[in-house]
Amino acid sequence: MSMLLVAQANWEDERGHSSEKHCWMDRRLRINHIEELLMARVKEFWAKVNFYGGIRKRCLASEKRKSPVGS
Repeated sequence: MSMLLVAQANWEDERGHSSEKHCWMDRRLRINHIEELLMARVKEFWAKVNFYGGIRKRCLASEKRKSPVGS
């Protein structure tokens, strides 16, 4: 999260400040954008977890079928 704050501070330094209303609107839009980026990363992460988890389960199931009964 600290990287996001640094990026936000740098962005604000580059932009400067216009009027109070515009700053508030810009900040809200920026927060929405950051939230969208974070949610996209979270969805991507869980998609990978589910994908590789499914592969692992299939491999474990096939290993069980291959092992002789009673061992």
